[in-house]
Amino acid sequence: MKLAPKSRDPRAAFTLIEIMMVIGLLVIMFSVSIPSFVNSQTKRPMRLATEQLIEALSTARAQAIIRGELVQFHIRPQDYTFKVVPTGQAEELDESVQSQSKDTQRGLFDVKLPPEVGIEDIRVNYVDHTQDEFAVLKFHSNGTSEDFKLILRSLRGEYRLFMVDPITGRPDFVVIADGH
Repeated sequence: MKLAPKSRDPRAAFTLIEIMMVIGLLVIMFSVSIPSFVNSQTKRPMRLATEQLIEALSTARAQAIIRGELVQFHIRPQDYTFKVVPTGQAEELDESVQSQSKDTQRGLFDVKLPPEVGIEDIRVNYVDHTQDEFAVLKFHSNGTSEDFKLILRSLRGEYRLFMVDPITGRPDFVVIADGH
């Protein structure tokens, strides 16, 4: 006949209070982190516009270098659209660098700003194009570009300054106001 096993040492296990404290801390941690995770997954209009504009400017620079030709970044301030358009004008004589395709009629990359985002200011080579119907930023095959500044604003009071470094042709942006 077997005897009942000896009871465990009470110091070897967690108490109910300790387990409840850990569960309480986990609940607090999740209740704080879940809203920020959900907000980071939803694309707010300014965030979407920022990503698309940086991608379009980077595409224009990359295509100018890859194709070995002048690539234009067309801006239509009145309808909030941007387009990357190759010109077909070769800037280098190296045939191995130039693209085989000479399709210049359609854009390589098109962006339309969300309705909640507007254009506050556009400057190409220090000339204001905000009220113009059309503005052009040129990217050259050696990686350089014209000087470019653009300020976007959203209905939430967010402001972003976009710049293109004329020496490297690389786009960047700065948060002017975050709308909080």
